[in-house]
Amino acid sequence: TLQAKCCPLPHLSVPLSPEVNGPGGGSYFYIKGEEQGEIQGIRVFVGVLGLIKGIQLRFGSHWSPRYGAPGGRAEEFLLQEGERVTAVHGSARACVWHLRWITSRGREAAFGHPAGLQLLTVNGQHQLFCLSAIGFKWGSPKKGRVSHLPF
Repeated sequence: TLQAKCCPLPHLSVPLSPEVNGPGGGSYFYIKGEEQGEIQGIRVFVGVLGLIKGIQLRFGSHWSPRYGAPGGRAEEFLLQEGERVTAVHGSARACVWHLRWITSRGREAAFGHPAGLQLLTVNGQHQLFCLSAIGFKWGSPKKGRVSHLPF
């Protein structure tokens, strides 16, 4: 089980670095855009077997480039005015299989098979067929304090 919240979860194992979790391997990515404003949307690309194949974030009115493996069906979760992502849960084996995003308003969005700081951006690694690791940067852009917490 993968989790990302405001606090470290020591029972989760095998972080590749302090910023990502999952089995890893493949090409590293970091979604830039936090300087353009807060996250307004999440677009996840899900393959036919339910694998998480790619990801994009929307900062303001602009979508980031897509990161991950080619293919997959795009699924979007748009945040409402003033809403923030406050937790992310998921699961991974060789690839990331499931991500569930929870907001400050209690809304949830789940992608794939089967209270704290706000999400600033996402980073990770991808292989030919899927995302192989994913990490989350948490903090408060208004105060400039950012924490890198593994999940």
